[in-house]
Amino acid sequence: MEQPKIYFIDLALNHPDGIYHSGDKVKIYPAALVNSRMLNSGQIKWDLFDNFKLIESGTVELGLPGAAISFTAEKPGGYQCKVTLSPADEDDIEKMIGIVVDPEKITKNWAVPDDFDQFWDRQKARLAAVPMTTELTSIKAEECNVFDLQINCVDNTPVSGLFAMPTDAKPASCPAVICLHGAGVRSAGYNDIVQYTNRDFIALNINAHGIPNLEDPEYYEQLLAEKLEDYRFRNFYDETADNIYFVNMFLRVKRAIEFMVSRPEWDGKNLFLVGGSQGAFQTFAGAYLDDRVTAIATGVPAGSNMPEGGWPFCCGQMEALTDAQRRQQYKNAQYVDNVSFASKLKIPVAMTVGLIDETCPSNGVYAVYNAYQGPKVIFAGPEMPHAQEPALWNQCLEYMQSKLIQD
Repeated sequence: MEQPKIYFIDLALNHPDGIYHSGDKVKIYPAALVNSRMLNSGQIKWDLFDNFKLIESGTVELGLPGAAISFTAEKPGGYQCKVTLSPADEDDIEKMIGIVVDPEKITKNWAVPDDFDQFWDRQKARLAAVPMTTELTSIKAEECNVFDLQINCVDNTPVSGLFAMPTDAKPASCPAVICLHGAGVRSAGYNDIVQYTNRDFIALNINAHGIPNLEDPEYYEQLLAEKLEDYRFRNFYDETADNIYFVNMFLRVKRAIEFMVSRPEWDGKNLFLVGGSQGAFQTFAGAYLDDRVTAIATGVPAGSNMPEGGWPFCCGQMEALTDAQRRQQYKNAQYVDNVSFASKLKIPVAMTVGLIDETCPSNGVYAVYNAYQGPKVIFAGPEMPHAQEPALWNQCLEYMQSKLIQD
């Protein structure tokens, strides 16, 4: 019986980390394999993109020594190369790799609003007008103490999460961490907070929408299809930014912080925020809204330079809007953008960026990184889309862990 053919494309860079500077020669070395054996004949097609906009195409011969896709890095920003193999006996096989040129020079083309702090002072006043009450319901768990947590918040939408603490937690002994959700609609989760309690943290995982936890999957699917459909676009084009959906989401993070610092187990020194994508979006906002946050870990952050693209694609993405509404979107987005939050923050941050991430493109992520005012580190993945490479995310978390205050 003939063995089925399995094709694979491998791509390598002359700068393995994907970081270049203006004037550098970028070389991408493609290789194609079938059943783990190198293909030494034929062509592979390539397309070169500048921030996901096609700028050049060509082909390269397989099997030639040193065969490479080459171009000169001329200006700051992210570039992506997609290669396509078209076997006669198989569908096309594609692979993409990304680079970034002069990442330290990438910035945004708008100014943080002059009344940014006043805008958020108004929002915090709304929250302060709602006295905090909490409801903790014990959930059976073997490794630690776990509770369903409900905390009242603005607009009658509670903070809703799962709270965990070590079974032997003593007063003033535990650092705290809040884990925040990416896009979508789901229950708060157990796994990450249980792992943190094994390191003597008190830990909270909150869902993004203030909805009940631990319901059947169909419940969340229906919410996403109906009540929370396209929540990410909501009210960006109102006359003010006050009603943008994310404003109240961020206030729920602030209230979750207030809960964590009220716990007698909290050590009074360490409070981390952790999240990826939309969860990372919330970490920047939460750290800005409450200066008791001491470090954040943010993976492929959404909300990064939104006026110029990137999730939630609120600016100019909705065809039905008028020009006036689009202009309002552009203005309002600046009040909830990571760049604006980052320009105010001085605590340590660790970030990841995917150099082939179309959802949260590297240009936006680096604009946030360069605006950030505190100690910072960023880990780039040349072949990472909108996801987390475990090795990079672990580096992110290790950096945050290294910022534990021991005194």
